[in-house]
Amino acid sequence: MTTKSKDRRDDRKPRVIAAVGANLAGPVLDLLELTELAWHNLVGEEVLPDDIIDDILAVSEGNLATMMMAARHALLDRKDLKVWAEDASLQGDGARFRRFVQGHGASHKAG
Repeated sequence: MTTKSKDRRDDRKPRVIAAVGANLAGPVLDLLELTELAWHNLVGEEVLPDDIIDDILAVSEGNLATMMMAARHALLDRKDLKVWAEDASLQGDGARFRRFVQGHGASHKAG
């Protein structure tokens, strides 16, 4: 893992813990890292955008299988993930994570 990749992982850790808890943080960070590698190969951007990470975490509600489906949607059709996340928001899903993001504002943005 490069230093930049490790730094991004470290930066994401508090957001991930807030979304899924400490027990799942490691596997979720692994999944986000793999998603970022695929994102780079498919899109050519080095960093997975924060809004995609937010959507993946929000729709999953701490379920790793659901998170894997969300990551797949992020890679294959970003709009599908956005619609899913907006629907989840209307349904009240992901409330704990959204409260965390709102409380921390832009402090979770990757540099």
